[in-house]
Amino acid sequence: MRDSRYAEQKLRLLAERERATEERLEVVYIIEGRGVPSWDGKTVGMPNNQPLSALTKMTLRDGITVLYTASPEDTARQIKYIYETALKNGFDGQAKANRVAASGYAGAAKTTNKRKAGEDAGFQMMLATVNGCSGAKAEAVARLYPSAAALVRAYDAQPARAGALLADLEVGGKRLGPALSAKIYAAINSS
Repeated sequence: MRDSRYAEQKLRLLAERERATEERLEVVYIIEGRGVPSWDGKTVGMPNNQPLSALTKMTLRDGITVLYTASPEDTARQIKYIYETALKNGFDGQAKANRVAASGYAGAAKTTNKRKAGEDAGFQMMLATVNGCSGAKAEAVARLYPSAAALVRAYDAQPARAGALLADLEVGGKRLGPALSAKIYAAINSS
């Protein structure tokens, strides 16, 4: 969170979740830490793999969110946070990601608190959520088309080859390619 990677990772996870829904896959975020009981260990004489596998199934198979707290007081604080957030603006992460991607530099700077990167930072962040689009590729596209609106105008100007418009764009001595060009076209036109 301190170096702003969280916001970018979350946008990528949301993009993957969207793709995963279409392909019937799951997106899982794993946090490793000393406070988490080991899979092969035991707690109070019971093998940890039994409750951990039950919680994993509850999350992935049943779609029930599993939260962790450290104490009854911590549970109360977390419930209070959930309640207040739900009343205020809810937990619609995809809507927030769409707003950030559509709001350009101002939204990206506000969300990621990145260094002063230029007007194309938000658009680059949005492009980077496309599977296979690295930061360098996103930067190359944003250099040519500084905003989503500019890219949409280019697509509209050449409808017959819109999906392949970016295929010949050079990045690091290589072409962007038709597959990634088509993915970017689909991502821009899905919003």
